Amino acid sequence: MLPLSYVLKALLILVPVSSFYFYIQRYRHHYYAFSLKYSAESSWELIEGDDYLAMHILKSSVLTSFIIILHVEIDNKRRSLLVCQDAVSAEEYRRLFVALKIMKLE
Repeated sequence: MLPLSYVLKALLILVPVSSFYFYIQRYRHHYYAFSLKYSAESSWELIEGDDYLAMHILKSSVLTSFIIILHVEIDNKRRSLLVCQDAVSAEEYRRLFVALKIMKLE
């Protein structure tokens, strides 16, 4: 039978490696890719693949010059969306930042 220290070492290696693999698979399948759309008729929508989901942006959202953390509610479920400045063009980031800054958050 293996000593307990070998089992612990194996677990300490296995857990981070399996976590890394899990998140790489999610990234490869575009799990983290989304688009935002604003229209006067339907307000804000989250677009993930072929799905268009109406969403409400909450007051707890955080806006800074380098990152936007949107706290949203979709179908009575809360979710956080992260938009980094370097993930979109400077013009798109500026337009989103200004639109969120001037709108009344619910």
